[in-house]
This record gives sequence, C-alpha cells and structure tokens, in this order.
Amino acid sequence: AWLLRGDLRRRPSSDVARRILSLTPAALPSLLPPLIGGLDVPLLSALVSNEAVAYYTVVLPFANAVSYSYFLARGLYPALLAGSGGEGLLEEALRMVALTAVPSAMGVAVAAPFLLYVLRPEYTAAAPVLAAAAVTAAVAAFGAVLSDAVQGYERRDAEGAGLREVLRSKVFGVQLLSCAKAAAGVAAVAALASAVKDPLSVATLSRLAWLALAAVELALLAAWAKAGRALARAAGSLLRFAAAAAPAAAVAYALQPLRLRELGLAAAAASATYFSLAYAIDPWFRGLARAALRRLLPPPREEGEGQGGGCLLYTSPSPRD
Repeated sequence: AWLLRGDLRRRPSSDVARRILSLTPAALPSLLPPLIGGLDVPLLSALVSNEAVAYYTVVLPFANAVSYSYFLARGLYPALLAGSGGEGLLEEALRMVALTAVPSAMGVAVAAPFLLYVLRPEYTAAAPVLAAAAVTAAVAAFGAVLSDAVQGYERRDAEGAGLREVLRSKVFGVQLLSCAKAAAGVAAVAALASAVKDPLSVATLSRLAWLALAAVELALLAAWAKAGRALARAAGSLLRFAAAAAPAAAVAYALQPLRLRELGLAAAAASATYFSLAYAIDPWFRGLARAALRRLLPPPREEGEGQGGGCLLYTSPSPRD
C-alpha cells in the first residue's frame, strides 16, 4: 500500500476499468492451458510408471533454458502488442529469437547425453526425450512472438468493445488455440501411455507429440499474423545461425563433458565458436554486434585530450547517437 500510495490517492477511472474488464473474457481462458497441460504427469504416472515420469520431466531444466530465447524479443513486446512497426518489427523479433533459440536447441539436442549424465548417469538414456523437448521449446519461442503480434493487431480495437466483439477477436482466438493445444497434448499423452508401456519410449513419443502440436500452432499463428513475408526474410538469418550452430554443437560434443565444470567449459567454447561464426556469416548479427559495441565503448575524445591540467574533454554525441 505504501508503494502504491500515489495511485491510491487518485480517483478511479471508469474508462480504464471498462477497458480492462472488456478483455476479461479473453484473459480467462489463458488460465486453463497450464491446468490442462499439467495433467500429463499424473497420467504417465498412473498409466505407465514413475520411471516414465522421470524420463519425461528430467529434461525440463535444459528445455526451459532454450525457451528463454523468447525474452530477447520481449523488449519489443509493447510495440508488437500495439500492432505497430508492421512486418519490419516482427522480422526483427523473429531474428532476435533465432539468434539464441537455434544454437541452444541444437546444442542441447547434440549434447543431451552429457547434460543428463551430469544430473544422474541413469538419465543418459533420456537423450532422445531431451532432444525432442529442446526443439519443441525453440518452436514455442517463435510461436510466442507470433502470438504477441496476432494479439497486437486487434487489441486496440478489442479494448472497450462489447462481449460479442471480444469473443470474435483473435485476442480470444489465441487463448482458445492454447487451450486446444493443451487438451490435444494431454489426450495424445494419455493415448500413448495406454498403448506403450516402455517408460523411455512413452516419454520420447509424448515429447514428440508436443513438438508436432507446437508446429501446428506455429503455422496457425503465422497465418493469423500474416507473417509469411517476415518469416521468409528472417529465414536467411535462421539458416546462417543453424550453419554457425552446427560446428559449435560439434565442439561441445567433442569435449564430452561429464562434470559440471567441464560442462561450463564446453558451453563457453561452443558459445565462442557460434558467435564468432555468426558474426562472420550473418550481416544482421554483425550490425547488431557493432551497434552494441559502440554503446559499450566510451565516446571518441578530442585531439589534444589529456593536456592542460589533466582535464578530459569529450566530444558531444550527435542526436542520432
């Protein structure tokens, strides 16, 4: 209450309240996918075994690390949500995600046996499960960017609209799509658990089912966002990032890390390899790196600096800088 004292002293705005409440029907379904999707673990435990649950869930720390690539594009979220920027902004967001999602997914998939061995040697057998989960996380990260774009196109029109307009909007449709994917995924896990009783096989097939559903969701969101041209233009960087990630993943695999310290060294070597190659072959990343370097380095100094009493004189930055 003390931190919000400034807001609490203001009079309530009926207009703001009406705009927030108008999107409540679209927000409520967003609570369901985690609840529905969370049924997969109890189903595997009941229909197969807890060993299947172990193979199915031990991969999550590494798969979630791949998902973090989405947050590189999250800085563009307000503009995406506002529907501003058009295809250029969407293309930029997709490239930002690809910059880390592609190498992290490939690296985790290739080094899966060693990553799991560090946790527990018995989990090495779950390498195929981790490979499927890593690719799924990368696909979901791209889908999250497209979801932001789809909702941004209609959010301004949906705010303050009536219930019928909100229910017909893509803001509501995106939430229903997430619910449908969660329900289909749980149904697929239940069907696989009923048909396949081998713990490792059912865990692998279940992760592949989630991958297929993530790909379908990505395709639908791309169609809704009309992102064909943005995806086509970003595809070049995606392929170049994949080309840079392959040798980096090979470096990590060749080092065969079996301890936590070795894992850190392998990750550092693979990262250095990837970003060096990406800088060399991708013009977009090269421009991004140079822009970041210009912001980190001090501004250029005037000629004769350091003379006259040790006073440091710096040139004034231009408005563009």
